[in-house]
Amino acid sequence: MDAPDGYDAEMVSETAERFPSEETGALSEYPNVIVIMNEALSDLSIYGEFATNIPVFPFLDSDEENMRKGYAYSSVFAGNTAVSEYEFLTGDSNALFQTMPYATMIKSGTNPQTLVSGLRELGYTAIAMHSYYNSAYRRTTVYDVLGFDRMLFIDDMEELEYLRGFATDASQYRTIYRLFEQKEEAERLFIFNVTMQNHGDYDFDAAEFAEPVVLTQYPGEYEKAEQYLSCVHESDRAFQELTEYFSNVSEPTVILMFGDHQPGLEESFYERVAESSGGGGTQEGIQYLVPYIIWANYELEDISCELTSLNYLQTIFMKAAGLPLTGYQQYLLELQKEYPVISSHYVVQADGRILQTQNCGDELSEYFSVMYSH
Repeated sequence: MDAPDGYDAEMVSETAERFPSEETGALSEYPNVIVIMNEALSDLSIYGEFATNIPVFPFLDSDEENMRKGYAYSSVFAGNTAVSEYEFLTGDSNALFQTMPYATMIKSGTNPQTLVSGLRELGYTAIAMHSYYNSAYRRTTVYDVLGFDRMLFIDDMEELEYLRGFATDASQYRTIYRLFEQKEEAERLFIFNVTMQNHGDYDFDAAEFAEPVVLTQYPGEYEKAEQYLSCVHESDRAFQELTEYFSNVSEPTVILMFGDHQPGLEESFYERVAESSGGGGTQEGIQYLVPYIIWANYELEDISCELTSLNYLQTIFMKAAGLPLTGYQQYLLELQKEYPVISSHYVVQADGRILQTQNCGDELSEYFSVMYSH
């Protein structure tokens, strides 16, 4: 790729010197770290209110103690999962690349500094999990370059159960339980888990749900939306089970779950919900908002970050968990104060103004140079 306009290697070095990594402690002081990038997880109530026969997110919408929640801008909609994966793991925004970074940016033989390498330097064992085949998005090559110690794909997981032909969240989490139970007592795990349960399309004829969600105002009119809502309802239940499991272990453990992108449903459903709610769901960029949830079995640090983007999320997570930040994460923390959101399509300034990313090259020149150097 070409260097961004105004690229200055000396300026990048000076920026790096301003943000040294924080002092680290003993591995025993740190929690196990679990990250769930949940396929197509999103909260459609951001478009407006709609009635259902049962709550879609009874657990995630609860006032569960020690849970932090917010929304993040993704750079993709209804697909291209690996872009979100890249932004989260690296801290780099696809605003610069405008491509599929797993295919173009990550090459064998390189050693990029990422969330994975940072946690490994602290002594963590890093494990990547994905309940699908290893050929998707070059993940075998990419996970090796990023520095994961182990990779588990669909054929490596025992006792998977399926919904609409995709492995369920709940059955995939059982592999997490086994990994935890099999680890050494002094070992700390970093598990990065990419799910498949909620993958599109949402017109599977023989889908069977324990608790199907019905749009009571429009029953049967939006079958894709109802099937999707039934799927994420199952994700809510599975995440509650995951937190209940780690509520009963003695080792500190922190969990982040976030959506990679919104689903592709009936366009008329989105429009109708927005219209019935007075047009509130038509604000610019709303189709890129995904939820994130941080939970721990110990007291989390307070964070005030209800709106962010996926490139910042690893830093928010590390800070909430009480883990030491790398220099790059501290740089992102400072940058976020001025630009809370930086994604492929939108930039949000501290005053709430929403801008088109393509018009922000000059304002973001330092960050673009840092990402290019990275």
